[in-house]
Amino acid sequence: MILARRAGATPAARSEARALVERARVLRPESPSLRRHRATVLQDLGDTRAALAEIEAFLGGQPEHAAARAQWVRLRFAVGDLDLARVGAEELLATRYAEHDRELRMLAALAAARQGDLPAAIVHVRAHLQQAPGDAHAWQMLGELQEATGQGAAAREAFANAAVARRNRARQHYVAALRLQRFGHPQQAAEELRAALAEWPEFAAARAALAT
Repeated sequence: MILARRAGATPAARSEARALVERARVLRPESPSLRRHRATVLQDLGDTRAALAEIEAFLGGQPEHAAARAQWVRLRFAVGDLDLARVGAEELLATRYAEHDRELRMLAALAAARQGDLPAAIVHVRAHLQQAPGDAHAWQMLGELQEATGQGAAAREAFANAAVARRNRARQHYVAALRLQRFGHPQQAAEELRAALAEWPEFAAARAALAT
């Protein structure tokens, strides 16, 4: 079933993964560990509702399982249940689990923003940036939220920080590409260079390296 979790899995691999999920459901329908695994595979296959049903069944027996609760939050967000997703995320953020799942804070911010609670979204994004100051996406989101709430100067600063973070990330991809080229992996090096240019299209060194 690991095949289904790989990015770009082939239709055949995805079909095989789904068949294995169904077989496991028949053989051990009440197994908690298999329920969680089925939920993860179904989520990766894009069957969000089925994954949600599996993780809710798992939580029926282990309601305090933090990682499963976080998965439930993400699934609720994916199906548009913003109230439940936000409440669930904020409950987890009040526990030590938040130390192990930094993206949960951004999910809470997105849920709050989509509900129109922009001040709460700003609080969540700021808290996330305290832990991940190099997150360009978070800086960009903060700038957009601040701009929408009339905080022009703060928004400009956030956008500038987003640009710096993207350039830093581009440089990391570039250094990785040089290392891969040095060790004889031109295809992977090209992928890193394209990733660098996706972050920073004006990165002349990366563009020149990709053209050679």
